[in-house]
Amino acid sequence: MRLGPGFIEKTLKSRGLECTGFLSADRILQPVPPTTVNLEVFYNQLYRYSFRLFLRDVVAHRTRFTLDDLTRYCSLRVAKKHLRLLVDLGIALSQDDGSFRLANPDVHTFGETLEMVRC
Repeated sequence: MRLGPGFIEKTLKSRGLECTGFLSADRILQPVPPTTVNLEVFYNQLYRYSFRLFLRDVVAHRTRFTLDDLTRYCSLRVAKKHLRLLVDLGIALSQDDGSFRLANPDVHTFGETLEMVRC
């Protein structure tokens, strides 16, 4: 799939929809770099409610978090799996002290990512 200029607008128009605007990429939780493969892997995980709950906690602690901060809605085993995916996709970065942070600390809400996915 090629995501060139105008791709989203053309796709929406072909379905009888209109795109009313775009979110700034610096406010969207997304893989780094946002390749088609990375985006597909990430967006496929967004279908899981448990993953979205996990991401909500990640965004809430965006500048510094540990696995313990991320087990409110999932087990430690699941949190490790989800966090490994975020690190592999470049969404989260590991710190020297064993904690993690978002690669993009400008993401303050998970809602804008979901709006982008729905567009």
